[in-house]
Amino acid sequence: MSSADVSEYEAKRLRRIEENRKRLQALHLPTLATPSPPTSKHKKRKRDVEEKPLEPTRKSLRQRKLRRLERQQRKQEEDQFKQETRERAKSDKNERKLFEKCEKKRLKELAKRNKLDKKLQKVSRKEKLVQLENGALKRHLEPSQQPEQQPRIHDWRLRRKLQAQAERRQVALKRREERKVQTEKKNEEKLEMKHKKREFRKEQRAKERMENSFLKEVEKQVRFEELELMRGEDRLSRRYAKQLKRETKHRERQEKVAAKSKLEEDMWLKRMELERQAAELKAEERRRRSREKERRKKEALSRELYPVRQVDLPYVRITKTTEKDTSKPSSLLKVDVNLFHGFSLGKQFLPPGKQSVMQALCPAGYNPEFQREGDIHIWRNATTLFMNASSAVFYRYMFQEVMRHGRKHVFFRWARCQGVTPPILERLRQVQKGAEHFRIDDNYYDLPNLIDPEPKPLLLFIQFPKGPYIYCGRLGFLGYRSDPLEFSFQLLDVSALNWGQLRRLSMKSGDDTEALSEYEAKRLQRMEENQRMLASLELPSMSRRSLRPLVAKSAAKLEPTRRSSRQQKRRVVAEQQAQERQLEEQRQLERQSAQRKEREAQIVLKRQQIELERYQQKLQREQQKEEEKRKKQKIKSQKEEERRQLRNRQLKEIEEERSREWRQHMKEQESQRRLEVEALNEPSPEVVDQRNAECK
Repeated sequence: MSSADVSEYEAKRLRRIEENRKRLQALHLPTLATPSPPTSKHKKRKRDVEEKPLEPTRKSLRQRKLRRLERQQRKQEEDQFKQETRERAKSDKNERKLFEKCEKKRLKELAKRNKLDKKLQKVSRKEKLVQLENGALKRHLEPSQQPEQQPRIHDWRLRRKLQAQAERRQVALKRREERKVQTEKKNEEKLEMKHKKREFRKEQRAKERMENSFLKEVEKQVRFEELELMRGEDRLSRRYAKQLKRETKHRERQEKVAAKSKLEEDMWLKRMELERQAAELKAEERRRRSREKERRKKEALSRELYPVRQVDLPYVRITKTTEKDTSKPSSLLKVDVNLFHGFSLGKQFLPPGKQSVMQALCPAGYNPEFQREGDIHIWRNATTLFMNASSAVFYRYMFQEVMRHGRKHVFFRWARCQGVTPPILERLRQVQKGAEHFRIDDNYYDLPNLIDPEPKPLLLFIQFPKGPYIYCGRLGFLGYRSDPLEFSFQLLDVSALNWGQLRRLSMKSGDDTEALSEYEAKRLQRMEENQRMLASLELPSMSRRSLRPLVAKSAAKLEPTRRSSRQQKRRVVAEQQAQERQLEEQRQLERQSAQRKEREAQIVLKRQQIELERYQQKLQREQQKEEEKRKKQKIKSQKEEERRQLRNRQLKEIEEERSREWRQHMKEQESQRRLEVEALNEPSPEVVDQRNAECK
């Protein structure tokens, strides 16, 4: 191989190979006896990743050109083969059409030939009939000629007799021949009718076969159309399923996005709600602290203005109620009267206030609900009466003590009846009655009746002036009057109760004068001096003392003392501060409620917008579905209409073809019948010749 035939790269590669071979031979390495494993001819060398592709050599260029030429030649041969197959298919189709055409022509010629044969047979039959008629006529004529050939008989009688016999014989023969001809004609007509019926049946069968084949073709066409329609529907259903799948995927994606947005919105709303709750809690805590601070100030001020007095009596301390206890109206709760009466008689209830007493009366596990302003409270099996006063003077003139038969009796009249209703009045009438001799004549008093229900106890609680409530036992009802409404009661437990100690504590305690003003203290001293003076005069006493409210006399205007003026100023200042605090709290509550309403309105508006968007999307989806349904229904109705029109068209064509064939057949029958009648009415040639001879 010359260097001109090899490229520079190939020359360098061969030179390196030669140098490497010489170096290996110089090393004198031992060669292995086993030959190297056979390698396949088409195994390609593994090219390195970083190796660059080789430049094509002349040999590779020639091989590439040869391969290109081979591809082109193969393509040409394939094109030529396709063209030949197309031409062959076309020629086969033309030959098939030509063969079908020739077959149709041959069938038409056969039909024409059969028709012509039938006509020739008819003509031959007619000729035979004519020949038979002519032969019969000849036979009729021959006997008439026979007597002429016989020798003449001279006896005229015998001749006449023989002639008459011959004529009778001739007439009988003629009649017999006519009958024969008529029977032959009838038989011929019967055969012809049978032939016609057979032909008609054949035609009918051919028509039926043609109709059946046509109906089969129509049915095939309808089935093919239905198959095409079913395929189209399958394609539409597959397309619709794909569309539904896409829509479901899109809907799921939208639902995921909506769920994500809803989750974010819920998280945002929860965060806002938590922030709002935290702010409310902080504000509530601030308000609570401010209220606690105000309450402490108020308590300090009230302690300074109205010092709470302590009582030297046994007490009952009530703990705070828990939230777990259920709240219930006092009219639905039942009081254990005997237990309460035996444990709490003559004791004070701490902490001071009506709530402690009501909680002590209430059964365990409940919190009583009652009106704090009322004095009478109804329970299920009892009634409670609360009496309170700012000073001991009220109790001094309220209760009256009477000694009768060596026993002390205490009774009083109660006129604070603003909250008394008919049910309370009915309950007070059911209370246990007091002593009969303490009943006042001008009071309405119901006598005890055995039919009335069991009397229910009325419990009395007196508030120590500026202190706690004290349980003073049960009351007995002494009657009431209606104008003005006023009740009379008697203390039934005076003997069991240390009434003297209670009276001294509530009415004659040393602290009472300190709690009252200087004016009140002086007035009380004057009243006690007047009472002692009246007692020393030993004036006759009245049978009973009237407890009607007297008209107050107009007293001179007293000037306030220093202490009362200071208390009045402090009260005014305290009232003004309380009003300001109340107004400020009311404004703050109004601001908070307005802010809360605004936030709730914004949240509601945002939710409504989200719901509106979802509803619009839902409506769009429903509209798209309805449009698709309408389109499918329209396509289906159009296809059904086309199939119905095609079927009607085909049926009309079949009916027209049948009617045309029937009309043509009837015309042929009519023409054939006319020809037969004409042929029967037409006289034979012998009759025509005889008529002509007679005319001559």
